[in-house]
Amino acid sequence: MEQQKPKVIAYTKYEEVVAERDELKKQLEKLKANIGADGDKCEQLKREADHRKELFEEAMTENERLHKEILALENEIQRLKELVNELRERKDRSEEGWADATRELRALRLYALQKLQKDVYES
Repeated sequence: MEQQKPKVIAYTKYEEVVAERDELKKQLEKLKANIGADGDKCEQLKREADHRKELFEEAMTENERLHKEILALENEIQRLKELVNELRERKDRSEEGWADATRELRALRLYALQKLQKDVYES
C-alpha cells in the first residue's frame, strides 16, 4: 500500500474549513434539537394513534353488537307480524260466525213470530 503524504493547505483555507466545520456543528445541534422535539411529537402521535385504534376497535365491537340486536329485533318484528296476521284471520272467522249467527237468529225470530201469530190467531 501506498503511504499517504500529509496535505499542506493554506491558512486561509484552513480557516474556511474550520468555519465550515463550526457551521456544520451548529446545524447538527439544531437538527438534534428538532429531532428531540419531533421525537416528542412522534411519541404523542403514536399514543394518539393507539388511542384512536382502541376507539375504532370499541366502535367495531359496538357495531357488531348493534347488528346482532337489529337482527333479533327484525326477527321479533317478523314474529309479531305473523301473530297479527293470525289474529286478523281469527277475527275475520269470528265476524263471519257472528254474521251467520245473526242471520240465523233473525230467521228464528221470524219463525217464532210467525208461529206465535199462527197459534194466537188460529186458536
